[in-house]
Amino acid sequence: SGINGKGGRLSLAKGAFNTWLGLDKMNNKIKIQPKLYKHVNGKYVETNDWYLSDEDYEVIASDIIYISSENGKVRIKYNAEVKNNFTDDVDKLKNEFEFFYKYISWFYEKEFRIVIVVKNEELNNKLKEKIENNIYLYRLGFSIEKIMPHIELTLAPEVNESEKDRIITMEGIKNFFNHKVNNSLLTGQVKMNLLSKYCANCKEKCINKDCKDRKLKNGME
Repeated sequence: SGINGKGGRLSLAKGAFNTWLGLDKMNNKIKIQPKLYKHVNGKYVETNDWYLSDEDYEVIASDIIYISSENGKVRIKYNAEVKNNFTDDVDKLKNEFEFFYKYISWFYEKEFRIVIVVKNEELNNKLKEKIENNIYLYRLGFSIEKIMPHIELTLAPEVNESEKDRIITMEGIKNFFNHKVNNSLLTGQVKMNLLSKYCANCKEKCINKDCKDRKLKNGME
């Protein structure tokens, strides 16, 4: 919910996501096609500077596998599966999950990743071109226009009704989410007060119970 407790969560139904991805479970294939974008006037726009064929790229996707290897002990987490004493070849596992493994401390994310593997060397070189400020001239990506109507925004528990009224009038929220802005099921029930644990006086986490600035932030004075 962010350091001030006023953030939110974007969610998308799995069925809508799989449809957008073009997931063919029977053949274990993904049918979604990337598009080429060019940096123009500060943003990337679709371009026809290169005709993309199926031979130019491959789209692969997978859940992330989380691995730790410390003091000769290997642990892995993948979806709901946990192995605390993994005895197989770790390097072989990493090769199998190339592009799709991270250190185990990131497990809370439960990330699903989509990767575009560029197979055309000329296209690959084109994607390495840079302009001013070290910005890439071209990027490969996917249009999310078709799934935008299915994405919902759920506000953090500490967001009250007056703040929600302000949020839904913001241009980006109004244009993209329209009425799909929901309250948390825990609205009004959670108060983390993360900011109150820090103060300008201490410059870090405030552990001084007599700190005046801390008392002010907690509403004690």
